[in-house]
This record gives sequence, structure tokens and C-alpha cells, in this order.
Amino acid sequence: MPDSQLSNTPSKIYQYSIISAFLDGQTLHGIPLKDLAKHGDFGLGSFQLADGEMIMLDGKAYHMCYDGSITPVEPSTILPYAMVTFYKPNVTATVAGLLKPDFQKHIEDITPTAKNYFLAIRFDGVLKKLKFRIAKGQDEPGANVMKTITKTQRVIEMEDVEGTMIGFRSPDCYQGITVAGYHLHFIKKDRSTGGHCLDFEIQEGSLGISIIRQIDTELPDTDDFCKANVTVDHEGIVNAE
Repeated sequence: MPDSQLSNTPSKIYQYSIISAFLDGQTLHGIPLKDLAKHGDFGLGSFQLADGEMIMLDGKAYHMCYDGSITPVEPSTILPYAMVTFYKPNVTATVAGLLKPDFQKHIEDITPTAKNYFLAIRFDGVLKKLKFRIAKGQDEPGANVMKTITKTQRVIEMEDVEGTMIGFRSPDCYQGITVAGYHLHFIKKDRSTGGHCLDFEIQEGSLGISIIRQIDTELPDTDDFCKANVTVDHEGIVNAE
């Protein structure tokens, strides 16, 4: 990898729990936001009972709720799954006129030797089109989150919307621990709505990427986690995405 793309790289990603356990329904226990924030100022996650989506941006965490609204997250709030880092981009670019596949290919093109590393990605600008979803919480603890998302997610479509899209690209071999490939959340500039990105078309904006070579995963110390089915369901995770 060129030295210029390694300079100022964040030391690591911190992750609480694994995506397979969360999707299996292990959503009651977790890490308080005040403790998670010690490990990063940028990232994604979810809430107890899989109620909505979490985005952490510039050190502030937001709850993207099923009704489409957004509220700040209290420090005591429990997060059963989260992935964060201290964001410091070492690759930047201006982008325009890109569909989702083109956006992802552009990222691969400007980080040619980072195929097997993690990427923390941030886009600030205008999306010509955007489709995002918000997860509906479980009806009861332990219910399979993947099935709940597939059946009850709320999908919102917008046009000409300004805001920030952030997330991670994880190596394929980490499927089940994280979401392999791209996992992105969006928040509108006025902080009025947002969710998990399904599809988009970029009009114009700025792109920043951090190349990260270390991930620190903390597994829950709970009976529920010990009983969870963490067998990797690749097709199910892809469908949930």
C-alpha cells in the first residue's frame, strides 16, 4: 500500500458484539453509549429490541426511529451492537453523478491496495435519489431480527436531499462478525430523518476514507450470547442489507 494512504490512519475499529448474534435476536444487553464513545466518534449501531438505527457522527449519536424522526441518544442508552472508530480520513475525493455501484467502484479504484482492509467512509453532499430503511423493533425479546427487518422494515425514498452518509466496508472474510462489504447509514443535514442506506444516486459532494487494519471486537458476557446461534447466514445477511 502506498505510504500516503497509511499516514494518519486510525489505529482501529472497536466493535461491540457481532452481527450474527444481533440478527439472531440478542438485543437486550449491550454497551452504554457513554462507554462506546470512549472508543470512537464515528460509526453505526442499533438499539435494544432492534428499535431503529444508530448513527454516530462528529462524536454525537442519533437514534433514527421507525416513525422517520431522529432524536439524540442519551449517554446511558444501551446499544446491543455497534461499530465505531475515531474518524480521520487519509484518502479524500470530490464525487459527482454516481449511482451506488459506481460509488463503490470509485472507492475501490482510489484505494487499490486496500481490498482486504476495513474502510471507514464518509460522504457529505447532495443525493439526487435516496432509498433508506428503518428497522422496526422486535415484538418480543429474542425474536429473529433478520426476519423482522425483512418483513416489517419501513422504506423511505427521497430526492435532492442534502446530508451525510457514513459507514464501513468490511472484508468478505468478516461476514457474520460484521456485515461484509458496504454498510452505510444516512442522516439528513437538518437532522430530521435518516436510516440504513439501500440505494442512492449521488449528485455531488465530498468523500473521505480511512483505511483501517485493526478491529477490536468485544463479545457480550451474557447467557443469551452464549446460547445464540451465530452460524453465518450469508444469504440472510445480504437480504437484510
